[in-house]
Amino acid sequence: MTQNTLNDQVAHLFRRSYSNILSVLVAKYGIEEMVEIENAIMEAFYKALRTWPSQGIPDNPAGWLYRTSVNSLLDYYKKKNRPQKDIPRDSEVSIDENIILNANEIHDPQLQMLFAVCHPSLKKEDQLAFMLKTMSGLGNREIAAALLQKESTIKKRIARARKNIISEKISFDLPGPKELPSRLDMVHRGLYLFFNEGYYANNPNFSIRKELCFEAMRLCKAISEKPIATEDTFALLALMCYHISRFESRIDENDKLISLKYQDRSKWDPFFIKLGHHYIEKSTAFSNDKSNYQIEAAISAIHCTSESLESTNWDLLEVLYRKLLNNTGNIIVQLNLIIVYIMQDKLEEAKLSFESLDKEEFKNHLSYYYMVGVELYSKLQDQFQTKLWIELALQHPDKLSTRTLEELKSFSKSNN
Repeated sequence: MTQNTLNDQVAHLFRRSYSNILSVLVAKYGIEEMVEIENAIMEAFYKALRTWPSQGIPDNPAGWLYRTSVNSLLDYYKKKNRPQKDIPRDSEVSIDENIILNANEIHDPQLQMLFAVCHPSLKKEDQLAFMLKTMSGLGNREIAAALLQKESTIKKRIARARKNIISEKISFDLPGPKELPSRLDMVHRGLYLFFNEGYYANNPNFSIRKELCFEAMRLCKAISEKPIATEDTFALLALMCYHISRFESRIDENDKLISLKYQDRSKWDPFFIKLGHHYIEKSTAFSNDKSNYQIEAAISAIHCTSESLESTNWDLLEVLYRKLLNNTGNIIVQLNLIIVYIMQDKLEEAKLSFESLDKEEFKNHLSYYYMVGVELYSKLQDQFQTKLWIELALQHPDKLSTRTLEELKSFSKSNN
C-alpha cells in the first residue's frame, strides 16, 4: 500500500469516525475535557499514519483509534498528575467498540453532544461553529465557508465556545423535556450546515463528502424518532433524501461537480426521491406554514420530479425562492433565484439582481458566482461581458466539471 493510499484511507476513517469517538469519550470524561479529548483523538490519527504502513491496518481500525485515543488521554493525565477516570487501557477496554463505533448505528452520545453544544449560555454563532467542529472535525476554513465567515472569526468563536463550556461547567447530560424544544432549532441548523458541507464540499480535495451527508442524515433520523420531532425535522430529512438521490449524477469521471443541466437524470435514485416524498408529507402533517426547510425541500422535490431542465416548473420555483430569500437574505439563495430568472427569460430582473451583489461576499463560492455571470451575459448576448466572466471562472476551475471547463475554454478561444 502506498503512503498516499494509506493517507486517503486514514482521512476517510477520520471523517467517518471522529464524531463517534469524540461523543463517546466526552460522555465518559465530561464535556469540560473537550480540548484534551480532541488532542488525544488527533494524536491517535497521527499515530495511525506513523505505524500502519509497517504494521498494517487493524481488523477494527475505528476500535484501534478509540483505544489509542483513550491511552493518549490517560498518558496526558499521568504527565499532569491529574486523576484518571475509570477507563481501562488497550485490550482491557470493556466498551463494545463494534457497537459504539458502527457507522450504521446512531447512539445517544452523539445526540447528547448536539444538544449540549446548543446550551443557551453559548452565543448562537459560537454554537454553530463549535457544533460543526465537534460533529466532523472540519477545519476552520471549511467551517468558515459553510457559515460564510472569515476563518479568523471561526477560530475565535470555537475558542470562545470551549472557554465558556469550561467556565459555565456545561453538562453533557441530555437536557430535560422542557429544554429540548428550545435547542432543537439550532440542532436542525447545525445538521443542515453539516449536510451541506458534505454535499457542496468546501474542501478542495473532495467534490462530495458522502460520509458527512449520511452522518447528518442519520442524526436527523434519530431525532425524528423522538417525541420532540417537529415539521422542520421531517422537512430537513426530506431535503437530505432529495439531495442524496442525485449523488451518482453530480460527479464526473474526474471527481468534479456536474451542474444540474448536465446531470444524467436516469442516475437519480427513485428510492430516495420516494423517501423524500414520505418525509415531506410527514412534515406538512405537522404544519403547512412553509418553514424554510419545507421551502427548500419543495424546491428539491420540483427538480427531482422534473423530466428535464426545460420542463421544470420555473414559475413555481420563482415563488419559492423569493419566499426563501425574503426569509433568509442568503446570497446563495439570491444566486439561485437569478438562475431561475434566466431560465424564465426574465433577463432584466436577473441582471438587476446580479449587479446588486457584492463579489466580496462570495469568497468561498467564487466558482458558482462567476458561472452565474457567464449564464446571464451569454443569455443577454453581451460577448464582452460573457468573455470577461468566463476568464474569471477559468481562474477558479477546482469546482467545475470537465465538460463545463471544456465549453468555457472553447467559447473563450472562439471569441479571441
